[in-house]
Amino acid sequence: GAGARVAGTYGWTRSNERTATSSSVPMSQLVLFLLLIGVGRATALTSPISVEMFWEEGNPDGSTQLSTPLHPSFSFNTDSVVGPCSDNRDEDAHKQCKCGTPAWYGYSCEKNFGISELHSIEMVTNPPFGAREGNGVVKFYADGRNSRTSGVDGSNRAEFAPLQSIYRFYPDDEVYYGMSFYAPSQYWDTVASYPYAIILSQFKMDSSPHGKLRLSNSGDYHLYYAGGSGTFDSEHKSYGNAADGAGVDLGVVEKNAWHDVKIYTKMKLDNTGAVRVYLNGELEFSWNGQTLISDGGGGGGYVKFGMYTEIRDEKTVYMDAVTYNVNRLPTGFSSLEEWGTSGKRKPTCSLLAPTDGSTHASGAAISLRATAEDPGGELLDTPGNISKVSFFTRDDDCLLGEVRSPPYEFEWTPAFDGEYSVRAIAVDADGNTAVTPRVKIQSGNKPPTVSLVLPTKYADVRTSSTETLRASANDPDGTIAAVSFFVLLKDDSGVSLIGTATVPMSPGGNTYEVIWNTPSASGAYSVYAVASDNGGDATMSEYTGVTVGAVVTSTVIEPTHDATIKTRMSERNDNANYGKVELFGRAPDSNGDDQFIAGIWKIVLSSMTSASAAEVQSAKLRLYATDVTGEDSRTGGRFSVWSTTGAESWDEDTVTYNTGPSRGVKVSATEVDSANQYWDFDVTADLDAKLKAGVDLSSVTYWVQPDELETERLIVYSIRSSNPYRPQLAVTFADIAIPSAVAPTPATLTCSELTKSPAPPPAATEPPPAATEPPPAATE
Repeated sequence: GAGARVAGTYGWTRSNERTATSSSVPMSQLVLFLLLIGVGRATALTSPISVEMFWEEGNPDGSTQLSTPLHPSFSFNTDSVVGPCSDNRDEDAHKQCKCGTPAWYGYSCEKNFGISELHSIEMVTNPPFGAREGNGVVKFYADGRNSRTSGVDGSNRAEFAPLQSIYRFYPDDEVYYGMSFYAPSQYWDTVASYPYAIILSQFKMDSSPHGKLRLSNSGDYHLYYAGGSGTFDSEHKSYGNAADGAGVDLGVVEKNAWHDVKIYTKMKLDNTGAVRVYLNGELEFSWNGQTLISDGGGGGGYVKFGMYTEIRDEKTVYMDAVTYNVNRLPTGFSSLEEWGTSGKRKPTCSLLAPTDGSTHASGAAISLRATAEDPGGELLDTPGNISKVSFFTRDDDCLLGEVRSPPYEFEWTPAFDGEYSVRAIAVDADGNTAVTPRVKIQSGNKPPTVSLVLPTKYADVRTSSTETLRASANDPDGTIAAVSFFVLLKDDSGVSLIGTATVPMSPGGNTYEVIWNTPSASGAYSVYAVASDNGGDATMSEYTGVTVGAVVTSTVIEPTHDATIKTRMSERNDNANYGKVELFGRAPDSNGDDQFIAGIWKIVLSSMTSASAAEVQSAKLRLYATDVTGEDSRTGGRFSVWSTTGAESWDEDTVTYNTGPSRGVKVSATEVDSANQYWDFDVTADLDAKLKAGVDLSSVTYWVQPDELETERLIVYSIRSSNPYRPQLAVTFADIAIPSAVAPTPATLTCSELTKSPAPPPAATEPPPAATEPPPAATE
């Protein structure tokens, strides 16, 4: 038909064997899905059966918009059944709403049991993003923005389901169910206030799902499949970003794209049942065990699709190509695997050449070769077609060339020697892409590597002395020709070549040294080395900052005050000084307010100012752990130190969250995993920045708290402790700061430079003229 197919077959193999099949029909009557699970089992099929369409607690037949039969409908193109009305309070809600009852147990007939502005099902023809099959799709919409607001209506579902009395799940049934869904990023990029995964389709029995396809409500597009009580749900709960445990994580699906899901279920009450879930033609979940909650004769059983439960904002999903078959494979397939892996439409691509790690001669052409296939078109049962295969280097921003028909081959001659990354990207006629892994190749000579060993950063050397400069150098495809050592003045006013070493310190070694005669005046310098190889390439090391003749001081300073700070709203005026400082992680409360416990330490650093400190070389806040046992048997965790702002005059006997300093920016983090030892929190960068910015160092406060806020606890000794393991700041500073200069980074070639042809070799010069006279005879 003109619409997309929602088709299926139903067969059984008992004494009165009979099979019914449905043909392709327009998607504008999507409700024919309900036909497919609405064939009676007790007697052989002798005539078409009309089936009612409804939602649970949202029945279109309770709405005036669907007060007449749909024609043609979903039951072999016969009319649908419109549910009758009833004034009986014991009847279904939608029947009472059909009779015009204004409300049923406090529900609004229009909003809760009909198509309204809060939830709707709409047949869409020729959607702008294309149908998966035919030209029609079904659009499910639900507005749950007020679903948890008292006194305001909000939708919790929009889905199709069959009339439950028509079909039952029975032991030994083999169900083949397939559907395609499209999740628009406009709705699914949103991170919901409650990270519950929304059910897109479910096998339901005894009022509980025992097979649920769920899409994450956290904007990350994780797709899950979950069981129910007594089935595989108890063994496979992958929480991911879903607060309730969404089920088995099938992977991340692409936004704004159709995705095919095929689910095979062998219905069994014992452990001989089976579940197979295919996503886009790939088997993602396989499990054997109980798959039924109860025998269908009493508990019923049916399949629904759309959106259900915990919809906390606006959501829309499109569905297409729904199929349902029981006790026989879908038409045209000979095995479960063939059916499950069918319908693939994403292209594949493999890079055959060059190979990873290959080397190529300087100036030589490099063969780029790939294969690409497209298994199918965006519409089901249509052929695929590769539009082009492109070859890229660098970060896919430099196109080397593209080929639009097989064989997908191209030759590239790099203009410069060096290491390159190469990959191929295939694009099919529908715009889908396949990307190969990057391979790294080398064209021409590989440059050497070099690193400075001596001196080390912050080293202070004597004036008018001799110091050893040492470097380690290697060449991956040749030999080191020379290593030169340079000293750069702090103000970049000049650079001096100290010396060049052409022979390593030991035969076959990679260590090179020269002697530096240091200057007579104190100062700051950058030292670096340059290694050159036999191929003519050279590499510069990083700069190492050193001082000459500086005064370097190392000291340990004990805080003058420390205290525990409680951030819970009801405890923010509490002073918590217990002789030990406690840090405890607690997630924000339901209002988003902090409720963790932190520690603060005040340190007087005026001695640095009086010593004319110019640079902090190292500063560690050291805390001695006495207990690292948190809640839920958690041991240790990640704890961070923060700077603070304001209120430096606080006193440990009176300070509270409301009167103390405020937490500033995070400085560093430390992984703590055991008690009875010191743990260091690095504050070097922060304290050095304060010193160089001229901040008053007469009082500096640091704040420490759990980094993850997941029940971590750390208890440390306070300055009030009588033992020697009190908190301390270990600091090293100098009266001369090392240079801030860094080694220049190699120039990055532009894309045009990478892809241009190499310069041709110079033309040969004319041969010298022939000698007119013979050379003179050699003398004795």
